[in-house]
Formats: sequence, structure tokens, C-alpha cells
Amino acid sequence: MKEGFTITNKEKTPWAPMIPPTRAITVTKEWQDSDGNKIDAPVDSVTVELYKDGVATGQVQELTKANNWTASFEQQPVSA
Repeated sequence: MKEGFTITNKEKTPWAPMIPPTRAITVTKEWQDSDGNKIDAPVDSVTVELYKDGVATGQVQELTKANNWTASFEQQPVSA
């Protein structure tokens, strides 16, 4: 090594893989009559299935009065 040069070795920060972004998709069933007026639910429950690009994902949620006719499909990948 030439005189007057200094070499400094530093520990590199370990590489962390990128974690793909996710989101929750929330579904809410609103009950209405044919005129658009809110009505009480005519059934005890409704089963909904999540589709992506027209294809069923196999992920199913049950909506009921107890859960305010709302459910979320958590940790869904965000796609362009």
C-alpha cells in the first residue's frame, strides 16, 4: 500500500428482504328494499367469498347481525 493512504473497514448492515405490501379488504352488506330504503335483514347470515381478477380465492367470511354485516379479508397482497 502506498504511504499516506488509510483503509477503513466498516461492518455492512445486513440485507433485509423487502416485505411485499398488504392491505385489508373490508366488506359490508347493506340491506335495502327495491326503492333503496334501509330494511332489516331478511336472513340470519350471508357468506361472501373474495375474488381476484374474476377467480375465487377460497377465502370466505360470514356476515351476520352480530358483526354488523361487516368482515375484513386481512393481509391481502397489493397488486398493480
